[in-house]
Amino acid sequence: MTHPTDAVLFAATPLIPVPRFGTLAPLDRGAKRFLAGADGLYVQSSTEAMEVTMKLAPVKLPFGECCERIVLPNGPIPMALIKDFIRASRQSYPNEIAAAIVLGDAGHYELVWPEVQSASGGHVRYVDSVVNDDRLVVDLHSHGEHDAFFSRTDDESDCSRRGPYMAFVVGRLRSERPQVAVRLALAPYLAMDSIDRMISEGLIA
Repeated sequence: MTHPTDAVLFAATPLIPVPRFGTLAPLDRGAKRFLAGADGLYVQSSTEAMEVTMKLAPVKLPFGECCERIVLPNGPIPMALIKDFIRASRQSYPNEIAAAIVLGDAGHYELVWPEVQSASGGHVRYVDSVVNDDRLVVDLHSHGEHDAFFSRTDDESDCSRRGPYMAFVVGRLRSERPQVAVRLALAPYLAMDSIDRMISEGLIA
């Protein structure tokens, strides 16, 4: 290193080759690092609530195997909390609403509701100071009768937190089975996912 600022930057977010024969040291809670694996570049980050390994780019490298994964140390997210949010979204229809699933002090997941400043069928604006980023698991908001998708405003909002966490949008609330869009947020990276995969992987139960 020829500049001390580079040394600080690399220490804060190191790039580590994944060992081919040995084992990779566990990631400290609250830390973030980049991993060079056999099939690409990954980013890995953790909080009190979850640890995420996300693939950023495919490339063949002479290092060990790495894979995408989400680890929830406190167990799967209760489907009941997601259903509670969908129920509240229907009750608030056609206005949009927002909430978050967080890790509570007792180690259990909780559904918390931010202070809403304004809401309509096309937006919801709220103060989310009740959410601790270190304990955030899922950020949720509804889209009323519209499709579930992530808007440019959602992109900016999801990248305003350091992550990692999951983001859900629930739409088509008048249908028997609402539409749910899911992605993983680890600023500045956003990766689409699906609720079906999360259920099959045991992340939601």
